Amino acid sequence: GDPKNCLIRIRSDVSLAMINSLFILNGNGEVIIEKHYRGNTKRVECEIFWAEVIKAKTPQDVPPVLSSTSSVLIHVYKNSLFFVASVRRDVMPLVVVEFLMRVADIFVDYFGELNEHAIKDNFITVYELLDEMLDNGLPLNMELSVLKELVKPPDPFAKMIGTVTGDWRSNTELPQSTLTNVPWRRTGIRYLQHEIFVDIVEEIDALVSKSGRPVHMQVTGSIFCNAKLSGMPDVQMVLNRSRYDIVDTALHPCVRLKRYEEEGVLSFVPPDSAFKLATYVLRKEYPIPISVRPKIKYDELSHAGELSVAVTPQYSRGPGADGSIEDCIVTIQFTEEVSSTSLSSNIGSTHFDSARKVCTWTVGQVPFGRTAMMTGGLALDPTMPTPKRQPSVLLQFKILSNSVSGLMIEGCTVLGESKQPYRGLRCITKARKLEYAT
Repeated sequence: GDPKNCLIRIRSDVSLAMINSLFILNGNGEVIIEKHYRGNTKRVECEIFWAEVIKAKTPQDVPPVLSSTSSVLIHVYKNSLFFVASVRRDVMPLVVVEFLMRVADIFVDYFGELNEHAIKDNFITVYELLDEMLDNGLPLNMELSVLKELVKPPDPFAKMIGTVTGDWRSNTELPQSTLTNVPWRRTGIRYLQHEIFVDIVEEIDALVSKSGRPVHMQVTGSIFCNAKLSGMPDVQMVLNRSRYDIVDTALHPCVRLKRYEEEGVLSFVPPDSAFKLATYVLRKEYPIPISVRPKIKYDELSHAGELSVAVTPQYSRGPGADGSIEDCIVTIQFTEEVSSTSLSSNIGSTHFDSARKVCTWTVGQVPFGRTAMMTGGLALDPTMPTPKRQPSVLLQFKILSNSVSGLMIEGCTVLGESKQPYRGLRCITKARKLEYAT
């Protein structure tokens, strides 16, 4: 089966994920968190890992799985932090990667941010969380609502009292979810208003040719849910797409897998907190909701060049959307022959890093029906030949109230309820790695 599904649904299988040690390193290679579950792993393993980081051009280029002297190191990189797991037996790497990503997400929810300072300011909470999330190297408690009953989120006032009195008021009671057969939801939950909010976030990975047609395209989506419902609600959610159109689906443990496989219905009892209901991949070719027209010309005689890039929103505005693109950034990695630039734009600001040969155009918001333009000249190094290779254009953006694949929630009901809750749906499309040839 799909390793992502195996990750979430089979937690007690020793062959899936047995982590010996967990390290968190900052951007300078300093170990700020070190936790051992099955024997001690020497820090020389971290030195071997950091040597690979130094060799790589960027932190993202470091191989996620590395072999060291006595173990295998599996890591993820988030917010200038390396989460490194040391394993000494056969495991599914994706299981460990997913676990490390969940650890990072839980830290964000607890501390409001993920960086070195947040971790150092909450050392005690970090170690308490790591104690609860892994048992003898196996994933145990990964549900946020359960963890918050076991480990209270940091409270500045309580922290000050604990520092003075020495009483940290540790929670010694078992979470109420241990008393039911639904470990991700506690009993006795009551809300005055019943609401369920769903976010569909889709990210585009595509390589676009000069003609504007995608050579390769993949859409990765996530369905986030936040259900504020009393008791033990049984939610039925129907998508407007057949499950056969969706590949590589990973579901939250609360989803009834057999019902989804047979009928394509997401049937579940939701946790009492915001959670990721499902992730999926769509490999069909969809219209890209933005048009980018880059042009670069070099003149060998004058040792100069011309550049123009046009960015235009091109999609039908959905309900409640103004059709604009937000957080738009255009990045061009020039070759070493380009010494300087003189660029201007009608929207946003431009910057050229002469050391890295990178031009960054921070566009920001582009209203629907308007075109953002960047034009100007390029100065070439006269001692070097004219560039033979054209640079590519990387694009980042965000569009609200838009789903590039058209995936929507057709129906959402709570069984056994005469009065259905308020339902809110929001769609967001982002560019994860969108590259245009020039």
